[in-house]
Amino acid sequence: GSFHRLKLSEGTTWETLPTAAPSQGLPLVAHNGVVYRTGGMAARNPAGAKQDLYSTAHFERFDPRRGTWETLAPLPAVRSSHDAVVLGDKLYIAGGWSLAGGTNKPVWPANALGLDLKNPGAGWTEFAQPFQRRALALAAQGSRLYCIGGMNSDNKTTLAVDIYDTKTGQWSKGPELPPGKHQGFSCSAIAQNGRIYANMFQGDLLRLAVDGSAWEVVG
Repeated sequence: GSFHRLKLSEGTTWETLPTAAPSQGLPLVAHNGVVYRTGGMAARNPAGAKQDLYSTAHFERFDPRRGTWETLAPLPAVRSSHDAVVLGDKLYIAGGWSLAGGTNKPVWPANALGLDLKNPGAGWTEFAQPFQRRALALAAQGSRLYCIGGMNSDNKTTLAVDIYDTKTGQWSKGPELPPGKHQGFSCSAIAQNGRIYANMFQGDLLRLAVDGSAWEVVG
């Protein structure tokens, strides 16, 4: 549950901030100077015992000005190993799975989620997602939400890229990631200066072509 902050102008020392509930497999996003965290997973078994893992429905925000965490309306269902991104004033969540402890099989959500950060009290909206993947990466460009790589419900890594257009509400396929060690598992992605970047397990830094047709290695 530890929480830290780095001043980018110096980049040398991490500052310790107020803690939150321990969790892993959860994303952090920022909007209008506030940090949001959604879902995640926590182990309830003692050290050395068989795993007893539970996903959560936590939805919290941290206000750096006040230095406090605030609990918001929870997710419609527990979820972890997902990713999140802010597009305009909307928070989007896609992918992940739901763990219910012990040897219970994970449940793979069929829906992605959206929330208006200007009016979080209005609650979450759900919309169908055409895949079941976790440990994926999300990035947003224009009106489009990119869902990149991950591991599917057959426990196999994938190079797939799915694109959701928030204006039309339609899904389409993007260019697959280039093959590499562990394929598209455990990748990270971000939009910068109008381009989508993805970082792969093997260390390649990828950039989506301007016309969106292919990935190129840029570092």
